[in-house]
Amino acid sequence: MSTGPPTEATPADVPIYAPGEIWLDTTEQRTEPVSMRGIRYQPSHVRAPGISAHLLVLYRSGQTLMTRRLIGPTVSEEIRSGDISLMSSGLASEWVWPGQIEVLHLYVDRAKLREVAGAVCDRRLRMWRCATY
Repeated sequence: MSTGPPTEATPADVPIYAPGEIWLDTTEQRTEPVSMRGIRYQPSHVRAPGISAHLLVLYRSGQTLMTRRLIGPTVSEEIRSGDISLMSSGLASEWVWPGQIEVLHLYVDRAKLREVAGAVCDRRLRMWRCATY
């Protein structure tokens, strides 16, 4: 009996759902609260479970229409070099883009972000899950 797809993936699992040419990868250093992966993507349609870390995506090169759905309505917009996306951990997502792009993923551990944000605000913080487009 199949258990279906996982409800949450680790940063190391991301290439399973969004394969591309990896040119930088620090996700194997699992003890670090922050890791990075650089990826060159061909046009793609990706469906992925939520990731166990917050994800900051820096678009390094390419320009394409990006259509994505996390929570709420589907959003489409032109992305280009220098644009940034932020995705909260634990959110399943679907992404479609017709052009080649190169991105840098920055994965930030949930506990580390909560710790740093709490230190900056000088109090314990409760993190909410949301998506920023």
